[in-house]
Amino acid sequence: MKEFDDFLQVVRRLRKECPWDRERTLQDMGEYLVEEAYEFLSAVREGKVEGVEEELGDVLLIFLMASVILEERGRKIEDIIRKVKEKMIQRHPHVFGEDVARTGEEVLKKWEDRKKKGFYVERSLPALLRSWKLQEKAKRKGFDWESVDGVYDKIKEEVEELRHAQEDLREEELGDLLFVVSHLGNFFKINPEVALHRACDKFQERFRRLEEEVKRMGKKIEEMTLQELDKIWERIKEEK
Repeated sequence: MKEFDDFLQVVRRLRKECPWDRERTLQDMGEYLVEEAYEFLSAVREGKVEGVEEELGDVLLIFLMASVILEERGRKIEDIIRKVKEKMIQRHPHVFGEDVARTGEEVLKKWEDRKKKGFYVERSLPALLRSWKLQEKAKRKGFDWESVDGVYDKIKEEVEELRHAQEDLREEELGDLLFVVSHLGNFFKINPEVALHRACDKFQERFRRLEEEVKRMGKKIEEMTLQELDKIWERIKEEK
């Protein structure tokens, strides 16, 4: 593809001639990729195709820059593409072979069986996402509550344990609580990582509006009581 090849040459030139790009490392690329992945997710949530295209382009840039850095170590981008192509073909024998899978659930089960990693989810994932996936795997194996009521009861139990925990056990108990809360996503088919990001976005926007309102009143947040701030906060929530 000409555009892809041309862009790759641009990235190679940046790596060679731009002092800032020459200093980038694979560690840098990994950190940038996480940031851009979340920006891509945000653009998807907003539903604007132009924004999605822009963020996807940024992800592609990071992929190519990381590939160029690997070229300096004797690796080739062609090998990266070839390996992922072979992996996809291997993982989809129901498409490229004689295997049969009629549903997404069947595909996932066959894939897990082929991986032969047992009960394992990568530690490199964000903790909330890892928790969700671990419990999703357990759920598929039949280790789960029969209904979401079991999760709610367990949350209440974990809250009480955290409430009465000694100081040296609070971190563990808080982890247990967050672990169980994330499992609600499996019952509701909601990714808790995405849900929490949306909650963060909502809080950030509301707090920004709170600051603007307080400033408009000629005051500072630090000088106001919690009751006064709560009153403004509730009004902002109602306005949505």
